[in-house]
Amino acid sequence: MENLENVFLAPKLVGKRFDDHAIPVELLEDFSVLQELLFEIAKDIYLKQNPERQRVPKGFTDEVYLKLIDVKPGSAIPNFILATALGVAPSLFPKNIEYFEQARTELISYVVQSEKNDIKPEFKDKYKMYFNRIGKNLLENESIILNPKSTSDYKASINKTTRKQIILSSNNKEYSNTIFINAVVHEMNKENGTFGIMFENKIFQDISYDNHFETIKNAFDDFENKPLVSIKASGIYNSNDKLKKIEEIESVDILDPLDISVRLKNLAELNEGWLNGEGKKLNEEKLEQFENLFNLYFNPHHPLPAIYPTIEGNIQLEWTIEEYEISLDINLKDLSADYLCSNLSNDSSKELEIDNLSLPENWESINNELAKFSV
Repeated sequence: MENLENVFLAPKLVGKRFDDHAIPVELLEDFSVLQELLFEIAKDIYLKQNPERQRVPKGFTDEVYLKLIDVKPGSAIPNFILATALGVAPSLFPKNIEYFEQARTELISYVVQSEKNDIKPEFKDKYKMYFNRIGKNLLENESIILNPKSTSDYKASINKTTRKQIILSSNNKEYSNTIFINAVVHEMNKENGTFGIMFENKIFQDISYDNHFETIKNAFDDFENKPLVSIKASGIYNSNDKLKKIEEIESVDILDPLDISVRLKNLAELNEGWLNGEGKKLNEEKLEQFENLFNLYFNPHHPLPAIYPTIEGNIQLEWTIEEYEISLDINLKDLSADYLCSNLSNDSSKELEIDNLSLPENWESINNELAKFSV
């Protein structure tokens, strides 16, 4: 284990995904770009302090890199040291380390400027453009706090708000963000290697399908049934948060027609009085909580249910398996449920009361019941 006394940077990751003190792989990309930015700032500092030099010394950054040596609890706190490929001991580290330390200080000050909504001219546009990649993989309510031990109210927090402000303060009035959308593939151009999609009453065309040809083709060939595809990509937005372009497709998957996330999202969009003036609006937070529990505990080998809203503002899951009609009525308020299985051939039925779907053992009971009807 490396000496933690030599930690160069220990940002704090805040958000539900980091509560288990772990870091999703996609976030490691952000730290790689952060390293690029730190080195770019360090080079500029060197040239400013050594005006007689036209360029930085050979190998100024070539043999230096950030090295992740530990992840501490507190959401998740990755500990990075400034290492060298030459294996130089910290006490003998090249003198250039002072420029990297100054770069770290400057970077923190730049992000603080965005928190204060007071971005200074020394925050160069070429630095700002790195934030199109730094923080791109953060979700809502997630942050990378560069200076968590600061006693100030401003701790250099990179989040969706600050990174957007940084990027739009440059001459470039567009910014990128990772997007997750469900769409219908309505066209495909094999000659150009592109496809087009429709979602939320919008149409986007000329999207490169790159390595996702087979999935896109299968979705397009089945266009008459309008199968939804789940797409993770980089989206380009203008200063008014309008999505202008979709590029750099990371993943594409054809969704099951009964995909629970899609269905619950649709139910969350129902307005008060959705049924001829009646029907309560469903609680979006509770729907999300139920979705997480379902994805965590429901046995994926079982058939997916159809999901319907109830007039009281709850949901009902339904399965039809041969002669059996199965329903699970869920009270979103306390996540209790009533299970009912009816045999249409002999009018027999079985009921089961479930007090709390937050408990894994209650999902085990549901899975065990459904296992009786596996086909």
